[in-house]
Amino acid sequence: MFQRTQNINLSPIKTIELLASRIPDVVSLAQGIPSFDTPKIVKQAAIKALNRGVVAKYSLTYGLSELRETIEQKLAEDEMYYDFEKEIIVVAGSIEGITAALIAIIESNKNEIIIFSPDYT
Repeated sequence: MFQRTQNINLSPIKTIELLASRIPDVVSLAQGIPSFDTPKIVKQAAIKALNRGVVAKYSLTYGLSELRETIEQKLAEDEMYYDFEKEIIVVAGSIEGITAALIAIIESNKNEIIIFSPDYT
């Protein structure tokens, strides 16, 4: 079992995450801490965007137009066709994405949402 040090009380989610981190090949779906370095092409694109001043401020809620258009083009290579102006959004993390998806499909007069604990905020 995980030992607590210095009388630190960890949340149940953090305790399970730390326990799972000790098991080989476990994929953590907890916090967004990747187990790999950011790909070079992504770093280069971010540097270019920073130098152009494109990402020096908040973008529109649905993400940078240029990024959404690039996603549209990449999906088309796999014969998936979407309109980047109407059908593609870019979110900051999984919780935002899950929330947006649920808001889009849940009808408040027909559906019920049950949230189990422990949970994300």
